[in-house]
Amino acid sequence: MLIECLVKRAGITSVPLAGINYIFQPILGAKKDELTTSVCDINTEAHLKYLLGDPEKGISGRPGFRVYDEERSQKELVESRKTNSPFKGFAVQKYLESGYLVTDLRKKDHVRYAGSDGNWTAQRTNLIPFQSEIQAYEWLKEEMTFEGQPEEIKEDVGIGVHEEEAPEPEPQAEPVNKEYVCKVCGKIFTIAVALAGHLRSHSKKE
Repeated sequence: MLIECLVKRAGITSVPLAGINYIFQPILGAKKDELTTSVCDINTEAHLKYLLGDPEKGISGRPGFRVYDEERSQKELVESRKTNSPFKGFAVQKYLESGYLVTDLRKKDHVRYAGSDGNWTAQRTNLIPFQSEIQAYEWLKEEMTFEGQPEEIKEDVGIGVHEEEAPEPEPQAEPVNKEYVCKVCGKIFTIAVALAGHLRSHSKKE
């Protein structure tokens, strides 16, 4: 089954799962060095359930993965080329082999970093990294929404690492899906730090 990784970058995306290193290739029609989603053929049932979930049991999959639909992806690729992204200059980068940091590179003389605590700082020292690249992207999306930017991260958010480090799945165990719900508006988040950033938008409105 063809699976699409929605993290946009130039070139391949490597996803290691239980000893197998899946290489996701840029989708059909992508230009050289163009930031796009990528596709890989995966046939191991346990890995498919890990990435996509199990709808019959009400189990959600990993954020950032879906079944590949060529027509849909081609349409999205064409639309993305028409959009000038306000997110150019951000990166999600591997940090000390222990996780990922979000980096703001828009000002060369004032580079900023953010970890899972959700705060920007000029130094990477003592930052607690995000456990996965997807978590870092989710936080950046929420952070940019809070700053009044468009809600969807476009193609320019993806500068940085070229590997998605996914934890090895345990086929016999069902994933635990935890949700963080905003008590003000009811919006649901998959990570606590995204909810924390969202709550700041309510306090600012007050």
